[in-house]
Amino acid sequence: MAGGAWVAWMAAGAVLASAARGLGRRRGTAAMAAGPPEVSDRAPASAADPRFAALVEGTREIIFEIREDGRVASAFGTAHTGWSTEQVLGLSAFDFAHPEDAAAMREALTAFVDRGDARPREVRGLHADGVYRWYELRAARYTTPDGEPRVLVMGQDIEERKQAELALRESEQRFRSLVDQSPFGVLIVDGQLNVVAANRAYAELVGAGSVETLGPHNLWKSPALAAVSTHELIERVASGERIVTEVSYTSLFGKQVDVRAHIAPLSDERGQVVGAQLLFEDVSASRALEDQLRQSQKMEAVGRLAGGIAHDFNNYLTVILGCGEAIREDSPPGSEIHEASDQIVEAAERSAALTRQLLAFSRRQVTRPEVVDLGDIVSRLEPILRRVLGDGIALRCEVRPGRPSIWADPSLLEQVLMNLTANARDAMAQGGCLEIVVSPAPSTEAEAGGSRPAVMLEVRDEGVGMEPATRARIFEPFFTTKPESLGTGLGLSTVYGIVRQLGGSIEVESEPGRGSRFRISIPECDEERVLAARTGRIPQPDLGGNERILLVEDEATIRGLAADVLRRGGYAVVEAVDGCDALDRLRKDRTRFDLVLTDVLMPRMNGVELARALRTEEPELPVLFMSGYAEAMLEQDGGLPRDVDLLQKPFSPRSLRARVRAVLDRKAEPAAGSPASEAASGSGADA
Repeated sequence: MAGGAWVAWMAAGAVLASAARGLGRRRGTAAMAAGPPEVSDRAPASAADPRFAALVEGTREIIFEIREDGRVASAFGTAHTGWSTEQVLGLSAFDFAHPEDAAAMREALTAFVDRGDARPREVRGLHADGVYRWYELRAARYTTPDGEPRVLVMGQDIEERKQAELALRESEQRFRSLVDQSPFGVLIVDGQLNVVAANRAYAELVGAGSVETLGPHNLWKSPALAAVSTHELIERVASGERIVTEVSYTSLFGKQVDVRAHIAPLSDERGQVVGAQLLFEDVSASRALEDQLRQSQKMEAVGRLAGGIAHDFNNYLTVILGCGEAIREDSPPGSEIHEASDQIVEAAERSAALTRQLLAFSRRQVTRPEVVDLGDIVSRLEPILRRVLGDGIALRCEVRPGRPSIWADPSLLEQVLMNLTANARDAMAQGGCLEIVVSPAPSTEAEAGGSRPAVMLEVRDEGVGMEPATRARIFEPFFTTKPESLGTGLGLSTVYGIVRQLGGSIEVESEPGRGSRFRISIPECDEERVLAARTGRIPQPDLGGNERILLVEDEATIRGLAADVLRRGGYAVVEAVDGCDALDRLRKDRTRFDLVLTDVLMPRMNGVELARALRTEEPELPVLFMSGYAEAMLEQDGGLPRDVDLLQKPFSPRSLRARVRAVLDRKAEPAAGSPASEAASGSGADA
């Protein structure tokens, strides 16, 4: 028997008894074991009644007539087991049972004989090919005309059925394992929308500890679909439609969950919808990421707008500031014109500070970074911060040892500290303490900021704190919880822009009534810059000269102002309206220039493209860039290289002459191998 199963299958006792009464008598032998024992005194039915033998042989049944001692008295249909009738006669029926089933067979026979228990039994029996197969056995009792009690056992081979059941169980187990291990919640409902199956992920989605905890329930009592229009959904599913919908709900544990539900109808063999299967996908995390992406895109768009406005505004401020200082220089001190020019210059400088905030937020501010110690900046700024806080708020500054140096513009770091201090002051209207700590960042923070170690700046206040909705928006530009007269909404967004510009990260922890803590991590400066800062010298330039300068600027007012300022300082100035015009003048003018002062953004050919062209024509000619919007060029492939000379707009006449003098002096006495000398002699080539 191919898989090993004994199945005994008993027909009605009356039929078998009637068949048995027609049995003849004969002696038989069994071709098993050590020899043929003395066996039945009855002949097999095939000898007495060929019709009965033909009937049995034509079915799949196997019939044994068993004596009280368990030996086979007669047998029919043994061909289904591979044995012949002669081979089984006289043997014990238990000789054919699987060793693990023999005890069960004896118990079943005893129960049948003693109590008439004729329930069908499934056992494994030995086939002639040496393999055990499954059989289903049934039994009936009768008494021979001689008064001898006998048991008729009828069996049927159920090996195929058992194999099908096994395959079905394995398939169900695989399906159950697949469903249980699925990260998606799975529900199956009947036609009345009662839940007939659910998996562990669904129980977790709705906040239940397990599927058993849920118990029987209707689909529409599920929290995951409480917000869905049930009647419309029922009609759509009943019509055979597959539905995908997204809902938000509160789980049994009070957690806000966003799910995407995939709903499909279940049909019977006639195609009638008899239920539905539902797949729930938790999209809370992806929703949060999408919100963050939208927020980032919104801030980037606002940043680009702010940077563009600041760039144009800086051009106008350059003219205002330059003309204001020129008027002040030419007017006698104490005169009405001199005082008016002071107000013009002061207003221009305050406006320039506002544009710096916009540029810092948009990360497009032109900066002059250097190797700095954040702890030194905090210590130097501490007296000013105390004045910002006022008398009702205490300030405690702690600068811990071992902090690394960073590469940053000190003015930007001062801006960060001032804005965070002002924000803390407004949050502590009733007084409190502000704590500022500078320390080496933990290794995890350093890894977050980059491969190098980092410095950590923590600013903790004892203010009113923030609820989650406010905390999520504090870095948005123009968002503020303060009255309109007290805040512009640019303070924290400026802090965010500066920190990101420095390659760092910022985190906020805050709860209502428990204050706020800002944690800023900025990567360490590389060793080459630290070494250059320790060995380099700071030039002290004279503000005048007699060198020839090629001035390239597309804005006529700025070009005229810069040319006038430089000529007043003794320089010879040739003006050009863009890069193409500048190259034409270089080629036509045989007198050598000592410096090119060029704007970055210009039509036809910008300052970066002009510097590239100078690589072949005038490789030794230094270039000084000026712009109020250069960071975008730095980020573009092939744009303005880092560590070049930059003059930020708006600039004053004195700052313009000072930067020009510094670049010219560095050209005359370059520090071999230093980043400064490379910027002076190679800015045009690298650009």
